[in-house]
Amino acid sequence: MKILRESRIEVTPRVFQIRGMFDLEDAKTSIASWSFETPDLSNWLEGVGVIVGPSGSGKSTVAEELFPGRVFKGNDWPQNKSVVDGFPDNIGIKDITSALSSVGFSSPPNWLRPYAVLSNGEKFRADLALALCQTSGTTVGSLPRSRRSRKEALTSRSIVTCRTLTLLPCPGGHRGRRASGW
Repeated sequence: MKILRESRIEVTPRVFQIRGMFDLEDAKTSIASWSFETPDLSNWLEGVGVIVGPSGSGKSTVAEELFPGRVFKGNDWPQNKSVVDGFPDNIGIKDITSALSSVGFSSPPNWLRPYAVLSNGEKFRADLALALCQTSGTTVGSLPRSRRSRKEALTSRSIVTCRTLTLLPCPGGHRGRRASGW
C-alpha cells in the first residue's frame, strides 16, 4: 500500500523566516508518504490491534487508510450538560454507566459534570465510552499519554467483549517491542 499526503504551503513572513533559519527549500507543497505491505486484517479484526510508531510518523494516517470511516475523532459534547446527557437519547442509562465504568471512568459524581471541566484522563474515558456505544465493528482511536490510562484502556472489558478497537499508542509506550516503520 502506498499513501501520499500533500498540503499546500502558504508563504507568510513566519514561513519565510523558518525557511531561512533552518535552510528549508522553497517548496510550494509539503509531501509525506508511506509505503508498506498491507497487513492481513482478517485475523487482526478479532481483537485489539496496535499501530506503533513515534509521534508524527503517520499512525493515524495509516489507520484512516486501513479502516476508512472508522477512525474515532472525538465527540461534540454539550457545553453545560452532564457527561451522561452527552450520550444519544437511544442509549439507556444502564448502558451508559456500564460503558463509563468499563473504560475506567468509575466516578458517578464526576459523570454529572460537563465534559469541559473533566480531567484529560476522564475526557479520554468519556470519549472512549461514547465511541464504544455508538459504533459497531471496528473503532480506531488514540491512546492517552498516561501509562495508567493506556493500561486501563487496553484491559477494558468493553473492548474485549463488545467491540474491536485498534489503538494508536502515544510515543514511548512500546519502545523496543517493535521497530517503528509505520
